[in-house]
Amino acid sequence: MKLLGKVFPYLAIIAVVILLAITNYKPGTLLTGWDNLHPEFNLLLNIKRSFFAVWQEYQSFGLLGGMGHASDIVRQIFLLMLSSFMPASFLRFFWTILTLIIGAIGTLHLSKTLIANSFLKEKGGNNLILPTFAALFYILNLATLQSYYAPFETFTAHFAFLPWMILASLHFLNRQSIKNALILSLVFFLTTPQSYVPTLFVVFAGAMTILLAVAGVKLIREGRIKKLFIMSAKYYAILFISNAFWLLPFLYFTTTNASVNVNAKINQMATEQIVLQNKEFGNLLDTILLKGFWFSAVEPNLSRVPTYMLGQWMIHIYTPWVQVLGVALFILALIGLIVSIAKKEILLVAFSVLFILVFAVICNNAFPFSLAGYALSHVPLLSQAFRFPFTKLSLLLGLLYSLFAAFGLGAILLFLPQRKLLQKVIPLLFVAILFIYMLPAFRGNFFYEKEQLKLPQEYTQVFSYFDKKDPSQRIATLPASTFWSWNYYSWGYGGSGFLWYGIKQPIVDRAFDVWGETSENGYNELSYALYSKDKQALLRVLNKFQITYLLLDKNVYSNSSPKALFYDETETLLSGIPQVKKDATFGDIAIYKVDLAAKPHNYVVTKGLLPSTNEYIFNNDDKAYKDLGFYKNSTTPSNYYPFANFFTNKLKDDNFEISEKDLSITFTQKLPELKSYTLTLPEVTKDKTIPIEIVSTYDNVTDTNIVSARIISPVVSLNGKVVTANTVNLYPLFVAPKNATYSLAINSVRATNLNLNSIKNFYTYIQLGEDNYFTLSDQNSDNVYVQTITKEYLQNLDSLKKRTVELKNIKKNSTLSVSFPKVVDLFYGYAYNGKDFSKAQDCNGFRSGLAKDVIVNNSLTLIAENDSQCIAANAPTLTHEAGYLVKINSQNNSGRPFHFWTLNENEGTTPLDLYLDSKKKTSYLMLSPMEKYGVGYSFHLDNISIGNNHASNTINSMEVVQIPCNYLRDITITQPYTASTGGANFSVTHPNESLYLLKNVASSREASTIILSQSYDSGWKAYELTLNTKSKVGTFFKSLFPFVFGREIKSHVLINNWENGWEYSGEKDIVIVYLPQYLQYGGFLSFMVLMAILLILQLRKSNSYFAIRTEILKQKVSARLHK
Repeated sequence: MKLLGKVFPYLAIIAVVILLAITNYKPGTLLTGWDNLHPEFNLLLNIKRSFFAVWQEYQSFGLLGGMGHASDIVRQIFLLMLSSFMPASFLRFFWTILTLIIGAIGTLHLSKTLIANSFLKEKGGNNLILPTFAALFYILNLATLQSYYAPFETFTAHFAFLPWMILASLHFLNRQSIKNALILSLVFFLTTPQSYVPTLFVVFAGAMTILLAVAGVKLIREGRIKKLFIMSAKYYAILFISNAFWLLPFLYFTTTNASVNVNAKINQMATEQIVLQNKEFGNLLDTILLKGFWFSAVEPNLSRVPTYMLGQWMIHIYTPWVQVLGVALFILALIGLIVSIAKKEILLVAFSVLFILVFAVICNNAFPFSLAGYALSHVPLLSQAFRFPFTKLSLLLGLLYSLFAAFGLGAILLFLPQRKLLQKVIPLLFVAILFIYMLPAFRGNFFYEKEQLKLPQEYTQVFSYFDKKDPSQRIATLPASTFWSWNYYSWGYGGSGFLWYGIKQPIVDRAFDVWGETSENGYNELSYALYSKDKQALLRVLNKFQITYLLLDKNVYSNSSPKALFYDETETLLSGIPQVKKDATFGDIAIYKVDLAAKPHNYVVTKGLLPSTNEYIFNNDDKAYKDLGFYKNSTTPSNYYPFANFFTNKLKDDNFEISEKDLSITFTQKLPELKSYTLTLPEVTKDKTIPIEIVSTYDNVTDTNIVSARIISPVVSLNGKVVTANTVNLYPLFVAPKNATYSLAINSVRATNLNLNSIKNFYTYIQLGEDNYFTLSDQNSDNVYVQTITKEYLQNLDSLKKRTVELKNIKKNSTLSVSFPKVVDLFYGYAYNGKDFSKAQDCNGFRSGLAKDVIVNNSLTLIAENDSQCIAANAPTLTHEAGYLVKINSQNNSGRPFHFWTLNENEGTTPLDLYLDSKKKTSYLMLSPMEKYGVGYSFHLDNISIGNNHASNTINSMEVVQIPCNYLRDITITQPYTASTGGANFSVTHPNESLYLLKNVASSREASTIILSQSYDSGWKAYELTLNTKSKVGTFFKSLFPFVFGREIKSHVLINNWENGWEYSGEKDIVIVYLPQYLQYGGFLSFMVLMAILLILQLRKSNSYFAIRTEILKQKVSARLHK
């Protein structure tokens, strides 16, 4: 019976978890979806990636890893061992279920340790009821459910390992023996898979710091400060060294590239929304029940109908008596908390302080707990790490609930009469409450229904197809209809993607935009070329980014805009490009292969010396690559494009200035220092239209009005001085009596009514590539007069032709300005006030709060609370072939600012989609030219409120004005440069993600540019040296430490605005290496050294122990013999 009593807790835990597994498992399915890791698709490939994890080569164009990528290697090796007897499709489900058992058993032992050192030690000394209850509570609570409903490995690992890490820490801090240090080091290393999302490591480290700080007060009071310091130093040293192999690279990313993640388009759009969703559930009741924003999550179900993800759980949890059970469980934990504080036992007090602090941070929408969240938001690093407190802290709070609920149960049992039956019934009652409270989990709702799916065979066929291809040939996924990285598939999958776990080639996908600017901008260029239906532009993008394959997956669907998927149009466009051929088809997946102009080998290609141009970050069409082909970026370029970065799908930043005066708009760019350059102003006919002014002049002699058209070309100024002015004279159109009233139409489009007695000049546009017909109709008779401005006339105007201006000694920050008319004629341009927008609509069917609109002085104010309102303005005549400046005058009164988006009515795409700046009343946005024959845009403003966050925004006015974007982008400032066509010859080997060996380098007479097709990063270094091919050991060490044996090639340059290059004229071997990778090597090495030292010390201690025992035994034997 004693044995059964000891084993029973483990049997109970395993039984409950197996019951969960049986009631939730769907045979023949794969556990997948949302954020997921699938190394089981190719375990050896993913283990190698984790060992060389600092540079994430497989992510788009290569990037510095921003997560704890290396940390998953322990789990991957474990899965590799399991894969020898377990099918790959079952591995993820098995691992997920196993983490429940590991975490619960860890909680069992942690609670036993705490009980053994508390007021309950007598109660818990002879039975395991309380620890077993704590373990079951840890499994059966809403925090655990929300982490497992759509499981992400880092959170399930956090659940499994958190109690073990705390337990090992407590044992070490209690006694800093070598054995405990060894155990602690191993525990920390083996639990690193939880750190794939490094914030969870911060959660643990922060929790232990709080425990240590509170417990350390006792040592300080006892005057043992030195002991506290030494103990803490040892502990944090072991913690750091055990995690250094992933932690050092992550710290490097944080100090050098963290802004990339913050400024990514996806995060700009989503971060504040998730913050508000966290805050919505940060009220007291939801925190008590451990409910988070998952309870408001909506997405398409298996029938593609938007619905609540936790629909079944909402029906259950929102039942009043079920909420009473949840509150009862919290009261039980609260009793444990109060009693623990009252007993003043230092360890329990420390855990109590931790409980209160974590509860307060999550309960960030209820005073006074919200003060903790407010304080946290003002600590720079922590404010970013804990923007979503429930996501990061809920499992820790769930563990603390479990521990204090066990203490509370123990306190009740101590208080009640010590009757055997009562002492058993009460624990069983609370266990029953746990099961009833979490009943849907045992009815098949522990996992989201869309998480258990059958992976279509076509994807395994795609894996096999690419397994036979060159691993260095890049793949881009299509469709590219949105910047969001979240896709929904016809077979049920919804999430951030999975292909890269089974494909060894790099995959360009929007999932990686948040970690690399090159990924985001590369997709901007690809998407723009595709949706503009521009074959040449698309081919240029593929060559620029060296994309060898396009993978078009027609399983992807979109409820909001099916047209935007562009399937038929994409296939038609690709079929019209000779260099792109369909290479394979697997079900609804088509694979196209691109015959690249430059053919990299192992990501390396060579060119001669390249022309140079200025740097920029975001754009959708690379004018420099179009003009020059391969180029390098420089601060003193041979080709300078003042308005290169026009269209970024972001709010206009400080790339250039926009100003308005009277009826004109001016774009101004600050210039670098220019000593001897040529300013080239392109022909105005680059754009399809040109503005004109309709002018009426009175003729005294004939007493008539002469109606004329003044053709207006852009006015270019340098430092305020006009470089080229409009010199076109008036083009006479009609002579009409002074007091007549006429209707004027231009190209069959009614322009205006003309009362020639009081005519006001106005602006409009005419076509440059065709004849323009002006029709004047007498409103008092049937007389119609027609005049024509021919395309030949326009094309021969000197003011519209290309021209050059020599620039000498232009100082830095001199200004180049381009001015053009602001045309608002309700055909080529539109102006709206607040009243012109459509009536506000409720655009969130899942929220029903306050929503109202108020119009004052032509301004429209939208007010919402826990609801969303939408208004729109239509511009049906705007051609997609032109580019536009959108000016919005609005005011953010409270809450989140307006969500503004533009709908391309032909294609269903949203070329502009962003939140306005809450601090600015005037916003300028650039809408780029799109497809040639498309017409019609609509402009939308959404006022969004989540929870009790009051949102109020006012729209005063909006203008949409055509701009000469092709003319602006084609303005160049150049100087003569010397380029060479030669290039070096060499062979390339690529042993791992961070290393390239270039051997047998034979350079041409002129210098060459060696180009590495990976996103530019200062961590990439190139060294010239001689690799001794006769000695493999020597070659290995030289390639491993090129910075020791070689000489650095200093001429590291940015190529094509995204990749690495080195200008080189020697003939030695070259090693290209990513130096930050050595941080991971150093981390592994430091852990091995730590383990070696601890093992040696432990063995010495053991040998010493055995030597002493042997000597004592010898003395005893000798004494007996002498007797």
